[in-house]
Amino acid sequence: MTSRSVDALPCPRCRREVALPASACPYCGDALPPGNLSAASHPSFGRPGASWRQMIDQPWVVLLLLFGVMGPLAIPVLWKSRGFSAWAKLGLSIAVIVYIAALGAAAWWAVTLAWEAIRRATL
Repeated sequence: MTSRSVDALPCPRCRREVALPASACPYCGDALPPGNLSAASHPSFGRPGASWRQMIDQPWVVLLLLFGVMGPLAIPVLWKSRGFSAWAKLGLSIAVIVYIAALGAAAWWAVTLAWEAIRRATL
């Protein structure tokens, strides 16, 4: 297990350790938040889920999870996100369930057609 130096913080962009006090990351050049006098002053210090929270608060990330990657498994992520209103969350939850049901029906229809074609070809 590695321990973080008290005089270094991860860069918000490239996540490499940057010695403090510094105004910019020496690796990627990204500006560091002002007032980097110590690791304890960094906004994400002591909050291991801070980057996860920032990510799920981005509406496009949640929409990508819902409709492109995880489907209904991402509904809890949607409800934890602060990027949508309660009505938008309800509407998106229903839309994802309908979307997945439609995909399932289309897959069932395609398999049924393929099965019938195979059955006719072997007779």
